[in-house]
Amino acid sequence: RGAPRPAPAPAAEPPKEVDAASYVARAQYYFDREDWFSAHYYASQAQRIDPRRTDAPRLAARAWQNIAGGAPPAADVEQAELFRQKR
Repeated sequence: RGAPRPAPAPAAEPPKEVDAASYVARAQYYFDREDWFSAHYYASQAQRIDPRRTDAPRLAARAWQNIAGGAPPAADVEQAELFRQKR
């Protein structure tokens, strides 16, 4: 009802705590910034700390899909386009 809510802006800095929930939040922080390796690492760490979490392995899998052949980060696409235009 009404206009859909905009997605929340990503956090300015990753959380600094050392528990599974904080690691998932940190993984999401890096995922939102298209840093797939960091996102995968922190999501995997969260899964090791608390294997009952279901969000950590899903986030790790999504990050791994991007590492293994997903779309390149937006910044890389922009740089490639800029390079192509300069030629």
